[in-house]
Amino acid sequence: MSVPMKVPSTEKMAALLRQDYYSFAIRCFFHLHPQTKFFTNWHLHLMASQLSEVKAGEITRLLINLPPRNLKSVWVSVAFVAWYLGHYPWKKVITASYGLELAEKHARDCLAIMQSPWYQTVFPNTKISPTHFAAHDFLTTQFGGRRAASTGSGVTGHGADLIIVDDPLRSEDVYSEKIRHGANDWLDRTLLTRLNDKELGAIVMVMQRLHLDDPAGYVLQKEGSQWQHLNLPAIAQEDQTIRFNTIFGPQEIFWSAGTALHEARESLSLLRQIEKDMTPNEFSGQYLQLPVPVGGGLIKALWVRFDV
Repeated sequence: MSVPMKVPSTEKMAALLRQDYYSFAIRCFFHLHPQTKFFTNWHLHLMASQLSEVKAGEITRLLINLPPRNLKSVWVSVAFVAWYLGHYPWKKVITASYGLELAEKHARDCLAIMQSPWYQTVFPNTKISPTHFAAHDFLTTQFGGRRAASTGSGVTGHGADLIIVDDPLRSEDVYSEKIRHGANDWLDRTLLTRLNDKELGAIVMVMQRLHLDDPAGYVLQKEGSQWQHLNLPAIAQEDQTIRFNTIFGPQEIFWSAGTALHEARESLSLLRQIEKDMTPNEFSGQYLQLPVPVGGGLIKALWVRFDV
């Protein structure tokens, strides 16, 4: 005799989505991509775990490096901002990407989620202001909100409790020293000065590596850098034991050298084909997170270990 599956009540589901960021991010994925199959993987749990610590104030500087098309923007720029404002509708968020068109696309997705009926059930106290709801710059009724910007643009007069930097540099601009230095200088002199509280305010940067002196390399090379670094290549370069928290408690996985980050979506054989279609420098940086010095060989990366 078969036993029918028990469907959680609306109240229980709302409580789960409020408490567990991973579950909330999946709900956002299906809201934005209802016809697309979702493939779970440990790296999504790992990112969700670290972002939950950002929301709790336990991490104030988080850098995530991972290959293209691994849900980084949905997980960081869209869903996390909506979840953060759900808990803190009075706080302000600035998000930045290399182009205003991309930044505004993420902003529209975030606004669509926050205006949805299911989001209002999960976070009934977070409501979009009826008088200030442009996609690139919207407020909540408690005067928090989200403002989108592009790399190099002015954000003078706007403070933030959370800053999201998502792909601050175009891949085609990577070999322009002027553009690279301009992006790095903008991070220092403009964007990062916008934190309302320099100690407690949080910054999350997510990008694929493009150059030794790209924004990720720039912040990691700074003396006394306090950035928590999630380095997630498409193919593991060494054996790693990785631990992270989930709604079911602490989890541990062993990621062996030479295996794919997300086998169900991009198998090792597919990644090898992608490698053939790209230059060695492009694949090493964008997929392995090992940017190659111009005119030189591969520099061994400093790997962040998660078993400490």
